[in-house]
Amino acid sequence: MLVTMASGKKQTDAQRQELESLFAESSDNIAVRARSRFDTLTDSSRPFVLFGAGGVGRRTLKGLRSLGIEPIAFADNNARVLGSIIDGLPVWSPQDAANRFATRANFVITIWQGGHSEHRMADTNSQLRQLGCDRVALVAELYGKYPDTFLPYLILDSPERVYEERQQIFAAFDLVADERSRRIWLDHLRFRLTLDYDRLRRDPYEEYFSKECVRLKDDEVFIDCGAFTGDTIASFVQQCPRFERIVAFEPDPTNFAHLSSYIATLESQNRITAFPYAVAAQCEVLKFSANADMTSRIDPDGKDVQAVSLDEALREMSPTFIKIDVEGAERGALEGARNTLLRCAPVLAVALEHNSSDLWRLPLAVQSLTGSYDFHFRHHSEQGFDLVLYAIPKGVQSRGHVPH
Repeated sequence: MLVTMASGKKQTDAQRQELESLFAESSDNIAVRARSRFDTLTDSSRPFVLFGAGGVGRRTLKGLRSLGIEPIAFADNNARVLGSIIDGLPVWSPQDAANRFATRANFVITIWQGGHSEHRMADTNSQLRQLGCDRVALVAELYGKYPDTFLPYLILDSPERVYEERQQIFAAFDLVADERSRRIWLDHLRFRLTLDYDRLRRDPYEEYFSKECVRLKDDEVFIDCGAFTGDTIASFVQQCPRFERIVAFEPDPTNFAHLSSYIATLESQNRITAFPYAVAAQCEVLKFSANADMTSRIDPDGKDVQAVSLDEALREMSPTFIKIDVEGAERGALEGARNTLLRCAPVLAVALEHNSSDLWRLPLAVQSLTGSYDFHFRHHSEQGFDLVLYAIPKGVQSRGHVPH
């Protein structure tokens, strides 16, 4: 036992030294490197081809146009959009784009997950290289060159802003409970500073239900905040068919309609209740952008939606497991659950993919609400999304277990 504890302390000390090394140079040097990375990969005399005509591609096109830069085309692997015009740009196949501009344009990869959680940026980079494209950069590198135009965006932010929060970052590191979680956490922090995609590797278990972190029981009272169309509920029901109760919250009207239709197909539907509400720090009417997909979120330019706090909504329940994936509003949802956390000590599974600073701010937020949790992290996709904070009640081995 003493040998194991000594080995664990040595590993922790080494990882803390790694953390310190990430902030060893000045904020100015970190910023200069982030802004120059794109220039080293591209040729300023060439036009741009944007590889990926989806949401990230269209966002990038809009930002480039605001800078007076007009790309010449999209390229895309999706056969359904080939030959079309999107936001004024033609959409070519990768082969066609390479035949025309392989050595005459900069190709910027404007996709993230490529439609599935196992996509890797290196795969798309390799595809373009094999087609003869000699100047290839990632959208994150482009955003780093023009941070005032493009950042913050999801888990991307300018590295100097990350540097400014180093005191909170060090405090959050001290909360991480196991060696593997520290490794994952550090790799994600490194990505935010250096865009090192190769460090980001997915775990084999289903999102929100890592078997290394959570043991589901027959009497679970599961709360799904940001239920979308029922994908997480489907996974939960499959793994825990004898659950006691599910309560779901989904404010997007189209998503909620699909969610309700899905629940109606389940034999256990009488144990499931869904509400068309957002989850927030308090009960109030908020502005919400309903996009009928996973990008629906609180938005000052959106339409009115009713929001509730979990403390109010669950005051007559005793939840055992709360999942929170509410498109950037996770902090407010946690604040609105303070009494519930103190009263019931449920397992928490919280998405960390909507803001760069969530990696350290959300564990600190939970700690500030209640100091009775251990914090673990698992990454359920390849390229930075689907990182989950698993907060497990201290000393409750029957609820969750992570090897140290």
